[in-house]
Amino acid sequence: MKKALLITGIILLLNAIFLVFAVNFHIGIALQFSMGIMVILYAVFFKKIKKRVHITAAALCALLALFMGSLAIYGNINTANYTEDALIVLGAGIRGETVSPKLEKRLEKAVFYHSKNPRAVIVLCGGQGPQED
Repeated sequence: MKKALLITGIILLLNAIFLVFAVNFHIGIALQFSMGIMVILYAVFFKKIKKRVHITAAALCALLALFMGSLAIYGNINTANYTEDALIVLGAGIRGETVSPKLEKRLEKAVFYHSKNPRAVIVLCGGQGPQED
């Protein structure tokens, strides 16, 4: 178990470091970096931690996984009936003047939605980040 936790923590850290260079920095990357450090520390001090703490940590992880799973399922349900008055497209970062793949996909979905409901107003939102021209 200790090795699995250590490997998981290292993977979380490496992925966070990769994301810093691949996408615009955001709170999710900082949280993943912090989680990687916490998992590594948990693995290092695994034998010194009381059984009750292990049980509590396992229960919290199970609850978190359940919550994330339900968000993933609910978030992928398409509730559009193409009679809405407006469509809001959330920003997703730009590198220089290049649109990120996530933003490109959102814009493509907005164009598709507009083809089915041309009367809807499309609102693009987002701010200008430090890596965006």
